[in-house]
Amino acid sequence: MRYLARRLTSVDGVLLIAAILPSIIETTTAAANGRASTIAAGVTASLCLAAACAIAKTNAAWLFVLVWTVANVLPEEVSVSATLPVLVAVALVARMSLLQGVVAAVICTFAESNVFIEKSLHALSTGSLLAIGSTFLIAAVVGAFWGAANRNAVYEQKKMEAEWERERSETADHLHNSIVNDLVYIIFLEQQASKKIETEPAAALVYHDELEQISRAATEALTDARTIISAMHATHIDVNGHATPSAGKSMDINFGELSRTHDERLAKTGIIGTTIIGAVLPYRLPRESGSVVLAALDEIYSNIMKHADHEKGYCVTISSANMQLHITVADTPAAEHAGAPLSAGSGIAHCERSVRAIGGTVALHEGTPWIMEISIPLTRQGHA
Repeated sequence: MRYLARRLTSVDGVLLIAAILPSIIETTTAAANGRASTIAAGVTASLCLAAACAIAKTNAAWLFVLVWTVANVLPEEVSVSATLPVLVAVALVARMSLLQGVVAAVICTFAESNVFIEKSLHALSTGSLLAIGSTFLIAAVVGAFWGAANRNAVYEQKKMEAEWERERSETADHLHNSIVNDLVYIIFLEQQASKKIETEPAAALVYHDELEQISRAATEALTDARTIISAMHATHIDVNGHATPSAGKSMDINFGELSRTHDERLAKTGIIGTTIIGAVLPYRLPRESGSVVLAALDEIYSNIMKHADHEKGYCVTISSANMQLHITVADTPAAEHAGAPLSAGSGIAHCERSVRAIGGTVALHEGTPWIMEISIPLTRQGHA
C-alpha cells in the first residue's frame, strides 16, 4: 500500500491521472447523453488500465502505445482527448531510453495517421504528418531530458550518501584515535600515580602534578567529545533546502605543534624520545589524506605509550619528498612485549587499510627496534 501511495503521488502518477481525466470525462459525458459507443468506452477503459499499470511500473507505459495503435486501426475515430495520456506515455518511455522514446513516437505517429489502413494512405498531407510526428517527438525529447535530470539527481544523491558515509567513518576514526587514546593516557597516568602512592603513601602530595595531568587529559578528552558531537549535529543546507555534508576540501595540519604535544605527553609518562620534522612539509593536505595522517600519528604515539621501553625511548620522523609524505617511527618494545607481534593490533591494521585506501604504503619491521614506515601521496594543493 505504501508503494502504491508513493507511486500515485509521484510525478508519473499525477501526470498520468491528470492526462487521462479529460478522456474519462468526455466518455462519461457522451454515455450520459447516449452518444458513447462501445469502442470509445473500450478505448477509454484500456487507457485507464494502461495508466494504472504505468503508475505501478514505468515500463508499462508501452501499453499506451499498444492501445493507441489498436485504437487507430479500429474503424471508429479516436477521441482527441485520448492523445494527451499517450503523449505523457511517450515521455515516460523516453525517460527510460531516448531510443525507446523515438520508436514509441514513430509508432504513435503512424497510428495517428492511420498508415495501417490502406485507404488512408493519402488522407494526410506531408505537413500534417510532420506536425503529428513532431508532437510525439517533442514528447520523447522532453522525456529524455527528464530522464537525464532524474539520473543526475540519483547520482548526486548517491554521491552525497557516500560523502556522509565517509564523514561517519572519519568521526569513528577520530573517536578511536583521539578520544580513546586520551583515555588510554589518563589510565596510564592514574596507574603510575596509584603505584607511587601505594609504595609511598606519604608522597601523595608529591604526585600532585600527575593527578593534575590526569584531570587535564580528561578535560581534553571531554572537549574532543563535545567537538565531535557538535560536528555531528551541525547541518549544512544547500540552495534547495537539503542537508549536505560539510564541504571542506582540505585541512591545515601544524606538524610542529602536533608532535610537540605528543612528545610532551609521552615525556610526562617517563618515555623520552624525539620527533624530527623535515624542513619542507605541506601545511595543507587534501581532507581525506589529512584525516589519514592525523589518525596514523595518533596511532603511532598511542602505540609508543603502550609498548615502548621507557629508557630506550623512540624516534618519529615526518618529512616530504617527491610528492610523498613520509612518516617513520622506531622504538624498542618494553620487556613485557618482547617477542609479541606488535604489528598485529587492530589499530595498526586499521591504519594500514586507511593509508592504502588513498594510494599510500605501509612497511612494518618486527624486532628491535620495531619500525613502521608510512608513505602518503600528496597533491600540489598540499604544498605551500
